[in-house]
Amino acid sequence: MIKAIIFDLGNVLIDDPEPRMYGYYAEKLGIERSLLEKTAKKNAINLQKGIISEAELWERVADELNINLPEDYVDIWLEGFVKTFSERKDVFKLVTKVKKMGYKTAMLSNTEKPIASFIRAQDYKDFDVFVFSCEVGMVKPESNIYKYTLKQLDVKAQETIFIDDREENIEGAEKLGIKGILFKGVDSLKRKLDSFGINF
Repeated sequence: MIKAIIFDLGNVLIDDPEPRMYGYYAEKLGIERSLLEKTAKKNAINLQKGIISEAELWERVADELNINLPEDYVDIWLEGFVKTFSERKDVFKLVTKVKKMGYKTAMLSNTEKPIASFIRAQDYKDFDVFVFSCEVGMVKPESNIYKYTLKQLDVKAQETIFIDDREENIEGAEKLGIKGILFKGVDSLKRKLDSFGINF
């Protein structure tokens, strides 16, 4: 029996922010986007785990690419996210429905501290639990982040559905016995949920 549903953030609850974020950073720093993205992503995992600060990430990028940073570089990660932030209202409506149906809900995201703070400030009341990688020092698809989320929800793996847009994250959850749904749009999601006995 399903008791809880876990939702990813980027490209599930909101439009995928990453392409436009990196475009913003490249323009702000005066670097070719592909080069900036490749270099930043090397360090992004440590930012998502909360191991390094945003300032450290940009300083590493600057050292590797031999560029000078603008004076206001410290806050541009959040700036880029906010400029691209766009909720998928149909998915949020679905969250509201399943919450009203009595299911526990969680938001589970690999994200950075500035973005985690921004999301918390939106005061999304239909989620019982928020798990952000930067706050717990773990990232998807590591098994411990799913175990941590299950513990916060107080449910067993087989009682839980996890929705994400990346196959590797779904596979990581399924290894623990969580039922995974690869997100391909809200209509497809509703059909998948229906197959698990969650009817709208």
